[in-house]
Amino acid sequence: VLRVNTATPGSILNETYSAAVRSVTWFATFALLERLLWTNRSRVLALTTGIVALLCNLCVSGGIGFPSVAGLLWVAVALALNAAALRPTPWLSRAGAALILPLPIFLGLFLGYGVYILYPVLASDGLVREAVQAVAYYQNEKNKPPSEQSPGIRDHPDRFLQIGVINRLNQAAQLTPDDARIYVQLAWGTHILWGLSQQKSFRELPIAEKALRYGMKATQLDPRGGAGYWVQYQIRIDYAKINERNAEQLRKVHGDPVAINDREYTARQQYKLAAQTLETYLPNDPHEAILRYALWWAWSQGGDTEKARPHAQEALYLDGLVTMPARKLTDSQRKQIEEWIHTVDR
Repeated sequence: VLRVNTATPGSILNETYSAAVRSVTWFATFALLERLLWTNRSRVLALTTGIVALLCNLCVSGGIGFPSVAGLLWVAVALALNAAALRPTPWLSRAGAALILPLPIFLGLFLGYGVYILYPVLASDGLVREAVQAVAYYQNEKNKPPSEQSPGIRDHPDRFLQIGVINRLNQAAQLTPDDARIYVQLAWGTHILWGLSQQKSFRELPIAEKALRYGMKATQLDPRGGAGYWVQYQIRIDYAKINERNAEQLRKVHGDPVAINDREYTARQQYKLAAQTLETYLPNDPHEAILRYALWWAWSQGGDTEKARPHAQEALYLDGLVTMPARKLTDSQRKQIEEWIHTVDR
C-alpha cells in the first residue's frame, strides 16, 4: 500500500506481485526465526546490530519518512531494551557536568543534521516526486481527445507545466543544489515548455537557452553521467529540425533567400553542436552502438561527412558484437547507416 502511493499506473501490477512475494518471504522468515533459541545477550546483539545498520542507512536515504521504516525502528529499539537485563549503573548516579554535557551536544548535532541535511533531502525528494507525478498526469491527459482533457491542460498547458513541474523542480534544486538528476528533469521540463511556445513563435529562444543551461549544470555536477549530455543533444536536434521546417515553409511560399539560408545554416550549426556535446561524453561509453548512431546522425545532418563516417562504421561494428536488444540498433537505424555509407562511397 505504501509503495503504490508513488507507483505509476503501469507498475501497480508488478508492485502487487512483488508484495505477494515479499509477504511469503516474511512469513517464512518469521517461521524460521521462531524456532531459534535466543539468549538475551544474542537477541540484544542482533537487534542492536540491526538498529545501527538501519540508522546508518537513514543517514543517506529518505526512508525515515515512511511509517513502514520508522515504526520497525522503534519496535526493534523496544525489543532490544526489553531483552536487556538493565541494572542501575553507579557512575550514572553521580552528579556532574561531564554526565550532563553529552545530552545537549548530541541534541545539537541531531538538530543540525535534521535541519541542514535530512530535511532538505526529504523535502527535495518530495518535490521531485510531485513533479514526476505532474508530468505523468500531463502526458496522460495529452493522450486523450481535446474534449476529454482537463480544462487546465487543454487551455493552459504552459501554465500547468510551469507551476506543477518547473516551479517544484526549482524549489528542489534550491534545497539540494548538488543533485544533477534534478537539473536533468528541469532541462526536459523546460524543453517541453519551449516546445509549446514554438507554436506561437519560432524566435522564442530564451526558454530553449535556459533548458540548455540546466543540461550543462547537470554535466558539471555529474561529468560521467549521460543524462545531462543526452538532454542537451535532444534540445539542439529539435531546434535544428524547427529551423529546417521553417526554411522549407519559406521556400514553398517563395520567401526571402537570405532568411532561408539563415534557417538552414542555423540548423546545420545546431546539429554540429549536438554532436560536439555527445563527443564530450563519448569517452565514458565508447562501446555503445546507439551513442555512435546519434553521433553519426548529428554530424551527417550538419554536413560533416568526414566526422560522421567513423561513427557510422563503428556503430555497425558494435551492433554486430552485442547481443542485448537494448544495446543494439533497430532495423531502421541499421538500414539508414548502410544506405548513407553506400551513398557517400559512390
